[in-house]
Amino acid sequence: MLAGIALVLLLAVAVWSDIRSGRIPNRLILAAALLGMTLSIAPGGIGPGEASGGLAIGLLALLPLYGFRAVGAGDVKLMAAAGTFLGMAGTAVALLYALALGGPLALAYAARKRALAQLFGNLRLFAYGSMARIASGSMPTVDDMPLSRLRAPYALAIAGGVLLQLLTR
Repeated sequence: MLAGIALVLLLAVAVWSDIRSGRIPNRLILAAALLGMTLSIAPGGIGPGEASGGLAIGLLALLPLYGFRAVGAGDVKLMAAAGTFLGMAGTAVALLYALALGGPLALAYAARKRALAQLFGNLRLFAYGSMARIASGSMPTVDDMPLSRLRAPYALAIAGGVLLQLLTR
């Protein structure tokens, strides 16, 4: 119970920071990961193996999205830190929820910023570029994704995914 409350509070601070500044402070993420690892060895904790596995799953699952510029480095680290509280299975479920929430979040954020046309234009350029590369016998690369200054606060999707996981387990 204590771990769940601590995780929710840490996620709330991360979401607030991401919305306010577009960044999640490394010191917050480090504190969250250290607290998760510490609570894992406390009586009733999930154990250090589960906590480390959750960290690894959270980190490795979002790295490809970071590579394609769909999420920021802070988002990847935040999911890894949350994994220290959730364990391996909990992190996997939270990730699925977060990914399901991320698409609608991006659309809503782009609509709020009046940038839906830019979002769909970027997606169209990426799709055309990827198809052209595949047709020429090569694979799409990260450089095919157009850069955008518009960044949805993905910490919100991560927090939502974690909360859904906590409520449904």
